[in-house]
Amino acid sequence: MNVLIVEDSADLADAIQSYLIAFKHQGSIASNLKDAKKHLDAMEYSAIILDINLPDGNGMNLIQHAKRKKYLPAIIITTAKHQIEDRIEGLNMGADDYLTKPYELSELLARINAIQRRLSGNKSIQINDIEINLIAKLVTLDNEPLNLTNKEWLILERLCQTPNHIVNKNQLTDAVYANENFIDSNTLEVHISSLRKKMGPDLIQTIRGLGYRIKTLCE
Repeated sequence: MNVLIVEDSADLADAIQSYLIAFKHQGSIASNLKDAKKHLDAMEYSAIILDINLPDGNGMNLIQHAKRKKYLPAIIITTAKHQIEDRIEGLNMGADDYLTKPYELSELLARINAIQRRLSGNKSIQINDIEINLIAKLVTLDNEPLNLTNKEWLILERLCQTPNHIVNKNQLTDAVYANENFIDSNTLEVHISSLRKKMGPDLIQTIRGLGYRIKTLCE
């Protein structure tokens, strides 16, 4: 899961990022509201860890900003113990959960994992004559199974986590080669080319300079 960490405490933000990476999540850091909006506009995130008290404004403004996007990330707000009204306001505005500072990183991870389970509730994606079953790890074309390599499946699985939204090359590389030391710079493109030959040329789109996306909606 790709997580945006909006936190003005550099030590806490770094600790959260390192902890998430250790458990196979990806984390980007924004220390203020302005940078958080830039991150959100440039990349798709599955979840946001949102500190309400930011140096350049109220973190609630980011919830409003996120609502204007086609793909709304899950949002966990973080507040001080006495900020009960802020927690209520955040939940009413659309936040999914909250944590009271100080909190244990293990509890944060548990909340994120719960969100991930909820987001993966849709186990099957249908695109024209192609069906992608994320649980069975099965892809069919006209009801006939396609033979995908492990790397091809990992690429497809990562793209299906945020359908219709761009996944940059680094995110795809991390998903496919997380446990490998050497990665040929052209290998990812080779696997994507092979997927296109098997599933059709238009399913996986290249967004020049940004990354790739799997298209399930008409534009």
